[in-house]
Order: sequence, then structure tokens, then C-alpha cells
Amino acid sequence: MNSEHRLLIYGATGAVGRRLAEIAALHGVNVVLAGRRRAELEALAAPLGAQVRVAALDRVGTVFDGISVVASCVGPYTHFGIPVLEAAISAGSHYLDLTGEPRYVATLLDRYDEPARRAGVTVVPSAGLGLCSGLAAKSAVAALRGPVTGITVGYLPWGMRPSRGTIQSTIEIVTGGAPMIDKGMRRFVIPGGVHRTALGLGTRFPLTDPLTMSTMWPQASIGSYLLTPAAPALACVLGGIGLAGRSAAAMRAVRALERRIGEPVRPGGEFGIAVAASDGHTTAIARVDVDDTYELTSQAAFEVAGRLRDGRGAPGVCMSASLVADPAEVATRLGVRLRRP
Repeated sequence: MNSEHRLLIYGATGAVGRRLAEIAALHGVNVVLAGRRRAELEALAAPLGAQVRVAALDRVGTVFDGISVVASCVGPYTHFGIPVLEAAISAGSHYLDLTGEPRYVATLLDRYDEPARRAGVTVVPSAGLGLCSGLAAKSAVAALRGPVTGITVGYLPWGMRPSRGTIQSTIEIVTGGAPMIDKGMRRFVIPGGVHRTALGLGTRFPLTDPLTMSTMWPQASIGSYLLTPAAPALACVLGGIGLAGRSAAAMRAVRALERRIGEPVRPGGEFGIAVAASDGHTTAIARVDVDDTYELTSQAAFEVAGRLRDGRGAPGVCMSASLVADPAEVATRLGVRLRRP
């Protein structure tokens, strides 16, 4: 592991990268801003007193010297994430990202867990909202008397104003299928359908949480859902998009519609995440409420980066909340409301 405790943000000129850089500088962290466009990086770095390093994806490994933690902000990760991850592992730098792409996280688990272990590197995907769902999950599991056997994750997007990019990436995510974990066995299924869960009626939705949580509770069956009164209608939409992913012609039509999506005045909004954990006899439910989703993403990434800089993570791919001892203390620092059992 590199001796200098520097945080490098690759893709620093994007919305999340910029905010993460501001937060890091505000807390006096030795931060390095990296990406492909020198002029934009230097304009961002000047008021923050940050260092700039320039490299395209095919040469990204040249800028990781002396870096202890790499925060990757270059989505969609399915297309751009692997070069940054591979370079971080080769450099002996811990890695985190903000992905919401289940297929990408499955790739990390299948192909990069063992190389990261050999290199002594901790790899933390989905370090944004994934930290909040993890805090709720740890709180719910801690309330059980016996070993956890099942976990249900439910997202409540009641006040969301998603960005155009989020909408586009969500369409791509849905076509990849929803991960379901059944006692350690993973499968991807078509999203949609109306399901009665321990959290109420929901529609199955592709989230990274079942994959990341399986690294901490491999014996549990884990699924993820959207919880909304519009579940029946949403189930039809999600199922249709999921089926469209199997047809090249249908996906061309979906992507044509993508290009017509406008940008909201200000992306953001409130969000809720509820987690039900069961030991086969009792069920415990915990919930996290977020006032500003996009601000929380950057704050959570900074929290995870700090834990990695302090050497809190074990080598390999892990869930972000596994770095946290006290969920309530972290929730307070992030400014989210954690309701425990």
C-alpha cells in the first residue's frame, strides 16, 4: 500500500466528482484531481489548492503513483470502470466507485475479488446510496436473535428528480436484469412484477445491494424492490424495458426515446431506503431517509474514502457499510435519518 494518504478522484469534473473534491478540500484532505481535460481540471483545482494529473483511460495507471485511495466517478462503469479499477489494483491503491450497475458489480465479484486480495487492496463498489442501504441493513440484522436468513431492500423514491443521465443509465441497468441472491446462489431476472414483501407491495428492481450485501451475509437470500403506490403500473414499464433488452430493434427504439428526455431544473430530491432482515422466526426493519440524493452520494463517497485511507477495509470486494462500526454515528455525520428497530 502506498505510504502517502492521498485521495485521487478520477472523473473529477463531473457533478459528483466536483462535489466530492470540494468536500475533501474542505476537510483538509490531500486530494488529487484526475481526468482527460487539463483546462477543466485546473479550473476546478485552483480554488481548492488541489493537484492535477491528466491521463486518458488507456493510460490511467500513470497517475496513481503515491495514491492510497482512488475514487472513480466515470460512469457508466460498465463501459469505463474496469481500466480505473485494474490500474488501482496494480498500483496498490484502494478503490471506490458510485456505480448503480448490478452487472458491473457482478463482474467485480467474479473477476477482481481475488486479484484485489492478492494485492492487499479493498474494492468498494456502490459507495453512495449503497452506504445508506448498508447502514439500514446492519441495523436490522443487529436486531435479530438468530443468524440472518433473508434480506429485503426497498427503495422509496417519493421526491426524486432524476437527472437525464440517471434516467438513461437506469434504462440500461433495467435491461441487464435484477440480481437475486438465494442462499449464496446468484441469478438475474427480468425486473417488474408486483410482489408482496416484508416491506409491503413492491416491484422487483435492479439494485447493486443484493450483490454487495452478499459479501457480508453470504448465507442470506436477498432481493431488491421499488416500493411505491404505482407498483402495478411501474411493474409493466420495467418488465417491458427488461424484455426490450432482448431485442436489438426494441432497444434502438428505447434509446431513441432516451435522447428526447429533458434535464430537470435541478436534479435531486428526497429518497427513502427500508431494509427488512429475517432470521426465519422474527423480522426487523430499519430505514434511512435522505433529503438530497445527489449531495448524499458525494458525502457518502467521502465517508468511505476516509475509512479506506484509515485502513479500515479488508482486502477484496466488500460492501461499503462493512467499514462502519456504528451505523447511527455515520448516519448522523451524513445528515440522514436512520430509524432502527
